[in-house]
Amino acid sequence: MSNYILNINNWQPQDNHQVKIIDQIVETIDFKGKYIFGRPRKYDLRSPFEINLICLL
Repeated sequence: MSNYILNINNWQPQDNHQVKIIDQIVETIDFKGKYIFGRPRKYDLRSPFEINLICLL
């Protein structure tokens, strides 16, 4: 079983990678506006926004 253990640090992108830059930019955006649709949010709006930006690369 020890043959299948992977070190996650080997999979981290470099600091100047496009994904890291998008993550830093999205984290600075404030999405705390008033929610008008009735149901409470179950997730942070930054997550789908960040995924969409990464998909556009």
